Amino acid sequence: MVEFIEVHLTVDAPDKASRLAHGLLHAGLAATVDISEVTRLIRREGGIEETSAWQLGVVTTAGRLADIERHVGDDHPDEEILIVTMPISRLD
Repeated sequence: MVEFIEVHLTVDAPDKASRLAHGLLHAGLAATVDISEVTRLIRREGGIEETSAWQLGVVTTAGRLADIERHVGDDHPDEEILIVTMPISRLD
C-alpha cells in the first residue's frame, strides 16, 4: 500500500508559494497543494517580529519526499526552508 504524507513548508512571498506549487505539480511530485497566508512570529534578539508568510500543504507519497526536498532546494538555494512531514491516516 502506498503511504501518503502531507508536507508543510513556508515561504516569505505569495509569488514564491505559487511558483513552487506549480513546479511541484508539473513535476509530478504532488497530488495537491494548498497555499495559505499565515502569520509568522519570530523570536529575535530585539524581541518578537511578526510577519506574513505563505504555507504550502503538499499531498504526496512518502517515496517522493527526497525529490520534493531537492526540488525545493533547487528553487530556493539561498534560503533555509523548514520542511515538516506528517502521515495521512485516511485519504478518501
